[in-house]
Amino acid sequence: MQKQLAEILRPKSFEDFVGQSHLFEPTAPMAKMIASRQLHSIVLQGPPGTGKTTLARLLAKAIDAEFIELSAIDVGVKEIRDVTKKALEIWQTYQRHTVLFLDEIHRFSKSQQDSLLKVTENGTVSLIGATTENPSFALNPAMQSRMLILRLQSLTDDDVLEIATRAANAVEKKIEPKALELLSALSGGDARRLISIIEMADDPINEKTIKSVQEKLQLHYDRVGDNHYQAISAFIKAVRGSDVNAAIHYLAVMLVGGEDPMFIARRLAILASEDIGLANPNSLTAAAATMQIVQQIGMPEARIPLSQLTVMLCLSGKSNSAYNAINRAMDDVSNGLKGSIPEYLLPRAKGYKYPHDFDSKIVAQAYSNHELPEYYIPGDLDAEKSFAERYAKIQGILRPGSSAS
Repeated sequence: MQKQLAEILRPKSFEDFVGQSHLFEPTAPMAKMIASRQLHSIVLQGPPGTGKTTLARLLAKAIDAEFIELSAIDVGVKEIRDVTKKALEIWQTYQRHTVLFLDEIHRFSKSQQDSLLKVTENGTVSLIGATTENPSFALNPAMQSRMLILRLQSLTDDDVLEIATRAANAVEKKIEPKALELLSALSGGDARRLISIIEMADDPINEKTIKSVQEKLQLHYDRVGDNHYQAISAFIKAVRGSDVNAAIHYLAVMLVGGEDPMFIARRLAILASEDIGLANPNSLTAAAATMQIVQQIGMPEARIPLSQLTVMLCLSGKSNSAYNAINRAMDDVSNGLKGSIPEYLLPRAKGYKYPHDFDSKIVAQAYSNHELPEYYIPGDLDAEKSFAERYAKIQGILRPGSSAS
């Protein structure tokens, strides 16, 4: 069987590896493990196509360990126990360590993740997990506390140029200069996707041949890479744009393609706060409830609450006022703006006016010694109309003559 180009180009040594330079700095944990030839259990977290599998293989090679690769999609506790048994036999026979690489580790349930920790307790097996998800959501607290999390970053433009050049040389194709920028944009920092486009494109590789390949790739959903980010991006933008039918279509594309329903639920929760916000405060509560339900029932039933939430968010009024407010405030604080606190607001200080002692439950007093910008700019849709009216009333009491009063 002929090897795919991505497999042919897979680095055989750390010197050939492209990208993730922060992991190889002398003081970085991974660099220290390579130098000491002592591998701890780790989680490689990052976008698809950034080298997680390759790094796992190279780490195993660096310590001359047996390498076993599994996917959490296809295995369970039984297979993990089989690995433990095999690893023990290898150690007893050859005094050789075993590295277990578990792709998509976030797919394992809490009990399955607990079984992984037991595998590593006697030191016979080092676990390397890989995930595209945020470890705070994907891993249970026990795993987070016992495994070192190394974060990988999307490829830079220089990385894309290097990999594209290697791939084109391997298949003896010429890349026209203008095509490199398009390759970088379409690959989305994913080396696997970049190589696939080059492999499929006609020679010479130019904007026309690349777009032709892109149209073909969009017809196939790849739950571990190629269309993962493109589909979720289109889905979120359709919901933000209030197009129910397009949003439901992309939701179906992802679910039929095997996407993790919790990944979708989490993205909808972010959107409920970022894009719906105060126009419909109940949307965030609904999103939180959907996350909990999806986690408890799983597929195929999870499609129903996901569809319900998607329709609700599409048809809700939209407001990003709270999102913009915190971004503006954090930018100001990062740039040095830090208003000092009035003395009467400090614990056990005198002079503080208790708002509940006043008829309107609001009293004119300064809550900062400095004049702060009006970060919150209210919208005028749906529920936020009432918030806007109350904001103007409050500002009129706290700051007479302000633009909001």
